[in-house]
Amino acid sequence: MKTIKRYFLKAVWLYKEKNIVAFLRDLKLFLYYQITKYPRYLFYKLKYKDVAPTPQKIIYINPSDIEYIQRKPFHRYMYPKGSYILDGEWDVKLINKERKDGCKHFKKGEHGLVLLEKYDLYIAIKKHFLKGVPWEETEYYEKKASRYNSKDSIQKFESKLKGIDRLYESIKSHGYLSQSKIHENPNKYAPSVYWNENNSGEIARTEPKYREVMVNIGRDGKIIFDEGRHRLCTAKVLEIDKIPVRVLVRHKKWQELRKEVANAESLDELSEKALKHLNHPDMEDLKKDI
Repeated sequence: MKTIKRYFLKAVWLYKEKNIVAFLRDLKLFLYYQITKYPRYLFYKLKYKDVAPTPQKIIYINPSDIEYIQRKPFHRYMYPKGSYILDGEWDVKLINKERKDGCKHFKKGEHGLVLLEKYDLYIAIKKHFLKGVPWEETEYYEKKASRYNSKDSIQKFESKLKGIDRLYESIKSHGYLSQSKIHENPNKYAPSVYWNENNSGEIARTEPKYREVMVNIGRDGKIIFDEGRHRLCTAKVLEIDKIPVRVLVRHKKWQELRKEVANAESLDELSEKALKHLNHPDMEDLKKDI
């Protein structure tokens, strides 16, 4: 009963915070996830056994290792509480166009990569915190503000920017903390940038174990950013050397490599590629018995 109530409150909150199109999209993802999660879990368990994806699993990465962001991020097309395995070119297809045009030539179901250094929010965060440029003088602000046609929309956007300022100061003062730790005292530590004086973000912050920065891992072990942009960009600017993340999507070839490492009884049994990636953050828990 408590779970149903939580889902209902979350749905009401999402409806108020987002437009109807975004709300219906999230509802569709949620319903599809609920219908498919157990069959998917059984399939992964039968195929990959002990290395089957675990949605709650946390790995620790160095933010400086992330060079790319996922264009058409998976969290918008797959329910983010899950963990998935996908084949395809999503981990190697580079997009050279500007972000605003980046999806136009994509077919349905296609995804690709954009350099993080070209991401407008990351550029603005670097200018604002490292060079002291006011938000209002960044291209990010100009681009976003030009899309809003009401005073209320502008106020919400500027409230988000204040949230990024709070996030930066909190991480700088207290270090980068896990979502579970932040959840214990969100008014003291780095709260969501959407957190406001009425704490309306509280409903959205249930189950903090699912709210870490989300990444995807490509066939060659490349760590690709998917969601949690404010936190990741701030961590990079502050040169934080280790943060907790959840893996949303793994490439099928990378998952096969994880399976190879997990099944090996000695280093002699491993391929050259597997040996090369033994120290990868997503391999740390698999090589204990080798």
